[in-house]
Amino acid sequence: MNNRSGISAFQDWNVNGLAAAWPQYLKVEEVATMLRIRPSTVYQMVHKKRIPFRKAGRQLLFDPQEIDAWTKNSAVDGDRD
Repeated sequence: MNNRSGISAFQDWNVNGLAAAWPQYLKVEEVATMLRIRPSTVYQMVHKKRIPFRKAGRQLLFDPQEIDAWTKNSAVDGDRD
């Protein structure tokens, strides 16, 4: 029988590098800072499904790589002739 507690088992799992593969999500305030907009604007964009997001219960989560790709794909070409 394994005598490890759940916490030490998690620490071993984390030390083995598996947790590093999980994305680190941003919160609304962090995305707002990243995009230089107000948190209320982020909430509006989520409501309109105009920004990539996930929900964990009631918490909104944003993958920084998805936000970066979204900003690049949403860029407006300023070279108009």
